[in-house]
Amino acid sequence: ELIRRELPMLAEAAHTVAGNQVRVMGTLGGNLCQESRCLYYNQKHDYQFVEPCYKRSGDCCFPFPGNDQNVCWAVYMSDIAPVLIALDATLEILGPVGTRELAMAELFTGDGMNPFTLEASEIIQAIIVPPLPERFGWGYHKTTVRGGLDFGTAIIVIALQMAEDGETCSWAKIIYGAVGQGPLRPTTTETSMENAALDPALLAVAASQEISPLPHHGFNKGYLRENIRVYTERSLVQAIERAQGKN
Repeated sequence: ELIRRELPMLAEAAHTVAGNQVRVMGTLGGNLCQESRCLYYNQKHDYQFVEPCYKRSGDCCFPFPGNDQNVCWAVYMSDIAPVLIALDATLEILGPVGTRELAMAELFTGDGMNPFTLEASEIIQAIIVPPLPERFGWGYHKTTVRGGLDFGTAIIVIALQMAEDGETCSWAKIIYGAVGQGPLRPTTTETSMENAALDPALLAVAASQEISPLPHHGFNKGYLRENIRVYTERSLVQAIERAQGKN
């Protein structure tokens, strides 16, 4: 009840995680530290008919065999991570030599093979979220193939604060999940929203063109980009209305 009242965006995102049984038994730290996913890597060994990929000590990324960067392109699919980045959360990390704090956005390496900056002996002990500011608005959308019990095809998170005049935006954050090796942000679009009146349709086009969604699980880049454009616009409208007290 406390989370639903104080951090409704986090409550909504948590409600989209898996199903009831998983939500009852799971933890936020577990959702954040879930392994990245790949259609090739997640098959049974019998069906990996070529040879091991990077994540199985091989020397190739088979879903993207032509890439010349020698990296694993597995996709990170946490429902919660984009929201905690938008909320400026800080992680308290516990390890053998004590605790340290880590900004939520700094948890990720951008490499699908080793997606986290945590050491092998470290765990997330606590998550610290600052209070929401006045005139705060948010939008959240998770596209899935099924209605539930599913990883996201794309996750869109908007957080913003409107100025006192109610018409211009003081700052905004746009975070995308399930379309990259870690959460993605269209930072140029975010900067353009500062101290400006917002046009959700134009901003959605700019944001969707700024990032490069990673094709995964049968969804190509064109589909993911259009999905992001459509739901970024809708989520922006929702966030603005909430910040203005209309929703």
